Parts: sequence; structure tokens; C-alpha cells
Amino acid sequence: MSSKEKSIGKIPNLRFQGFKQEWKPHKMSDLGDFHGGGTPSSSVERYWQGNIPWISSSDLKEGNINLINPSRFITEEAIINSATKLLNAPALLIVSRVGVGKVALSSNDVCTSQDFTNICSIKCIPKFLAYSTLILMKRAANQVQGTSIKGISSSEIKSKIIFLPNEEEQIKISDFISVIDSKIETQKKTIQVLEKLVQKFGDDILSQKIRFKSDSEEDFPNWQKMKLEDVCLKQSSNISANKIEDNFGQYPIYGATGLLKNVDFYNVDTQYIAIIKDGAGVGRLFICEEKSSVLGTLDIILPKDINLHFLYLLLSKIDFNKYTTGSTIPHIYFKDYKNENCLIPSLEEQTKIANFLNAFDKKIELETEILNKLEEQKRYFLQNLFV
Repeated sequence: MSSKEKSIGKIPNLRFQGFKQEWKPHKMSDLGDFHGGGTPSSSVERYWQGNIPWISSSDLKEGNINLINPSRFITEEAIINSATKLLNAPALLIVSRVGVGKVALSSNDVCTSQDFTNICSIKCIPKFLAYSTLILMKRAANQVQGTSIKGISSSEIKSKIIFLPNEEEQIKISDFISVIDSKIETQKKTIQVLEKLVQKFGDDILSQKIRFKSDSEEDFPNWQKMKLEDVCLKQSSNISANKIEDNFGQYPIYGATGLLKNVDFYNVDTQYIAIIKDGAGVGRLFICEEKSSVLGTLDIILPKDINLHFLYLLLSKIDFNKYTTGSTIPHIYFKDYKNENCLIPSLEEQTKIANFLNAFDKKIELETEILNKLEEQKRYFLQNLFV
């Protein structure tokens, strides 16, 4: 190889021990055979009664090349009578239109919609090419974000440059990232299991399938039927987002997505529950810290002689859809749902219930922190192990 060819190689920021060769540039078009996709006619039912996976953008998971969840299957006849192609595994699936930026590596023969640009007969380690393309497409997606461009053409993808090390290093890097991917998915499943447990325990507690004993091991008294307004009260806020743009301080203020920022004032001294009353996510709840505030799109729910976390459990089981009004911007009003009937245990039993469920919440928070660190590690390694 000439010295000129050597000079155009690149070296990533991180290397595994023992690897010293420069990475060489390759056009994407040289790394495999490119194929588009298509959609068989939806009016011909028999086309959609086969066993060949037909992949759409929604079947791929953002940021994970290993997860493909086929939701529709077609026949060979559908392939013959449409623009879709049967892609022989391993096939690299690149979303180049709707959902641009998603990338997956299929270990099964599949077809895709027209939103994909696909690569078969891959001429390097497929998993390495998949991770490299994931980074490439993320950058491309960021460039077109906010513009009138709806996607990235096949010719653009073909012309992009991928840098490749030798096969041994490709395998080493792709296997390493795959281990992190596997840990991330395991962590997500752990959190999902814990969340389902909390959901089930909450349902069983409120239906009194589960009862707690007092400290003296005696049965607690029967639960009392009350209206929601008997155990909490509502406060409103008139704070708008534009009023706090240039305000900074030490007190939290919350919006529909949770904590927004810290400002130099607060409206509520104690912990309370915030509920979204206007717009997207109406009815969503979260517990807010003491000495904080909320925007005007949220209401403040304060407990009256009731454990705050038990009150949160009660509110989380209300179907706010039946109280939603407004066709354009949905709203809920306390005056409508305050008459919800609730069964309320003694304060001591409420505390036991709250402590029991809070232990799960803390476990979920811990597992979520681990997940966030794993995802941060993956981002770091992707940025530094690939050119």
C-alpha cells in the first residue's frame, strides 16, 4: 500500500490493546448490495397472511441495532406484486425517510417498507457496519432536523464514508458494544418488572386483597368511604414559562415534563402532588419537593390528614379520561373529579402502605440510575471507538 493511501487512514480516540493499524476509508456503496423497500397493497388481505416479516420504521428501536419487533407478515405473492424485496440475512436496515436515524441488523430474511435503504451481502463484519452506520445516520438525522428535508436519499447514503479497521478489531469493538446493549436491555426489563409489581401491589392494596398489620400485630380497622375532596385540596398557579426565562435561584419549579429549572421564589412550603390539568399528558402526576412551584398548566394537590404517598396512590388509580374536556386542548378540573369515592384506611396503615411502595420506588430509582449510566457509557464508547 502506498504512503499516500496510508495517510488518509484514521485512528479512533480509543483502541483496544494490541491494535495499531490505521482505519481505512470505504464508500458505503462498496460495502454491500443496496436494496429499497415497498408496501404490498393493503386492500389484498391474502398478501398479509404469510410468514415473511415485513418491517416498518416503528418495528425498530431507537439507538439499538439488535431489536426488531415485526408486527406484520407477508407472502411471497406480495413480494412478487410489490416494490418490496426479500433481504437475505444478515441485512442492514437503515431508516432513510420516516423515522430517519434508526438502524438495525436483521439475522433473519425480511422485507421492509419504502422508508428503508437496506444493505445485503455485506463485505465487512455486519455488526461493526451496523454500529458505524448508526453513528453516521444519527449525525445525518441531526443535520436535517428542523429543515424541510424529509429524509436522506439512497444515493447520499451510498456516498458516505465509513472507516474500517481489520476484521479482528471490528469483531472486538462490535462484540464489546453488544455486551453493553445486552446489559441495557436487561436493565430496562428489570425496571419494567418492578413497575408492574408496583402497579399490581397498588391495585391489590386499594382493593384490600392485601392488608397490613399494626405494630401490635392486630388488624387495622375497616377502611372508611370518603370523597376525594375530603382528603385533599387543590391550589392553582398562574406562573407562565416566559415569566421565568431569566429567573435563576435555588427553588425548583415544575412543568409538564417534570423539573424545569431552579428559580428565586417558591409558592408551596411542603411536599405536594402536581397534576397536569391542560394539554398533552393531562392527568399525569408527580410528587414535588417542598419549597417549590409549578407552571400554570398544572394544579397543586395538597393532602388533608392523609399520607401524601397514599394520596398519590389514590390519584394514580383515577381514570382521568372520563373527566377530560376540550377537543383541541384537553383539560381536567378538580371540581369534576373531587367527588371520586375512595376507601381510606387509618393513618397508621396508610403509612405502612406508603413505606412498602416507596421501597419499590427507591429500587426503581436505583435501577434507573444504573440504566442511565449504561446508556451514557454506550454513547461515550460509540463516539470514541468509531471514527
